[in-house]
Amino acid sequence: MECIRALYQFLVLSIQLLYRPLRREPPDITPTRCAILELPNELLEAIVTHLPQHGQMLIGQTCRRFQAVAHRNLPAQKYRPDTSEGRLLYLSHRARSLPDRWVCTECIKLHRINVSDTPANSLYTLYKKFRLSHIHVQLTLKYTRLNKMEQRYEDYLKSLIAPYHKYLRPNDLDTNKVKRKYSVYPKIVNGRYLLHTVWRYYQAKGPISMQSMGYISICPHREGPSLTGTLTEFYASRMSLDTQAETNGAVNNDPRNGLDVCIERAFRLLHTEVCSSCIYCTTDFSVRASQKEVVVSVWQDFGGEDTAFSTEWSALVFRLRCVYYHFGSIRKLYDQAD
Repeated sequence: MECIRALYQFLVLSIQLLYRPLRREPPDITPTRCAILELPNELLEAIVTHLPQHGQMLIGQTCRRFQAVAHRNLPAQKYRPDTSEGRLLYLSHRARSLPDRWVCTECIKLHRINVSDTPANSLYTLYKKFRLSHIHVQLTLKYTRLNKMEQRYEDYLKSLIAPYHKYLRPNDLDTNKVKRKYSVYPKIVNGRYLLHTVWRYYQAKGPISMQSMGYISICPHREGPSLTGTLTEFYASRMSLDTQAETNGAVNNDPRNGLDVCIERAFRLLHTEVCSSCIYCTTDFSVRASQKEVVVSVWQDFGGEDTAFSTEWSALVFRLRCVYYHFGSIRKLYDQAD
């Protein structure tokens, strides 16, 4: 009998030793403290009331306690901003962590992305040209900020920020048949969407002139449509070259100093870069001319990860606002990131 009892104890001990490595100890779960949630409800409500409406809606989705506080401040709106800008801000903050969503400024809703929609192949225009929409700026900035994305989003980011090149047809009125090349180089610097655009004109049958260069537009405050297709009115007027400042090849930052004045001066001062900027939007530009080639370069800042109501986007696309900045700062910021 003693032998049977000893054998039984041995079997039980052996089974325990075999199963010991398979057993998992329960994790030591210690509740994470949140300092702000330890404040009394009166203080939390005072803090929430100082937030904008879309901020109150967003913080109300973080936990039950903030949800109760937000409900007390927004009972009538039923968690819906009362302005278009407020709804865009709310949806933009919601989409910040959603790589497959973008905010539509037309219907003010979230839509799924289409990886075939890029500035070089926009789904919102019938013409094959570079057309920058706010969706492209929005997604490029978001993908640049996010980490550990799926491969399809990484590939989409590469196509969104890829350089664009196109050879343009000669001007119909140009008997010299000047060759023209249009290039765009997007870049994200310090969380801002910068765009470097270059027009190159090459001599063909005869010399290059302002007439043979034809139509060109650098921002909405000059003649013709901008890169986004927004129609603008003629604003740049001619000035006497004798009244222009010629310090280091720079043109005075005056609204009358249009691109045509810079081009005219560049033809007079060959191999000298003539620089200027727009006083209404974030645009720096320069012109360099020689007997065989003319290069027009433009640097623009389309702003950070914001809605279409942002100051930079509104000034560059809709001409609704004015942006004041230091002359040449956009070009300097773009070149420093190389």
